[in-house]
Amino acid sequence: MGEHTAFFYGTLMAKEILFRVLYGTTRPENTEYLAVAQDIHISSAVLRDYCRHRVEGADYPGIIAQKGASVLGTYVTGLRDADIYRLDMFEGRQYKRTEVKVVLEHDKSEAEAETYVFLYEDDLVKEEWSYEDFRKTKLQYWADVESEEYAEADADREAEASGNRIETDRASEAKEGTGNLVKTQVEDKKAEGALDSAV
Repeated sequence: MGEHTAFFYGTLMAKEILFRVLYGTTRPENTEYLAVAQDIHISSAVLRDYCRHRVEGADYPGIIAQKGASVLGTYVTGLRDADIYRLDMFEGRQYKRTEVKVVLEHDKSEAEAETYVFLYEDDLVKEEWSYEDFRKTKLQYWADVESEEYAEADADREAEASGNRIETDRASEAKEGTGNLVKTQVEDKKAEGALDSAV
């Protein structure tokens, strides 16, 4: 069982997308990942002193520190080293993986987790991002698709199976919070069937 915990506040709140990143499919019960997927536990949690905004021109949000604000999301336990590595690749250069404390909704206890903080505040639209709206209108375009945004995580999964894993720049940049944001034309990418990275 994995020892890592994480707090997700955007598209990765959808189990379908989380499993797509980690296991290459929204339905790991039909794969060799069944045993490790059963170790994943998801519950509701609140992150205090951060706010969530939509990223301009994208389907996903980012969070930044803001005293007195709070963000509702999911607290995930049972993540392995390999899972965190793939999440780092998926999040890429726009985010920094950061240790935080969250309040669990079911018993109001506090728990430690890692989350992905957005690095480019000027690229945030100052309006709340809605998970409910995302599920209704966008999820179908993100689940079980072939996309360049999943490519590094997919390649890492294959490398892990063959014992040939190599650390990528995107994963190390998400871990360290370095690198430059590469602006993209989101609508053009959607037309090509690609997706941008998400939380």
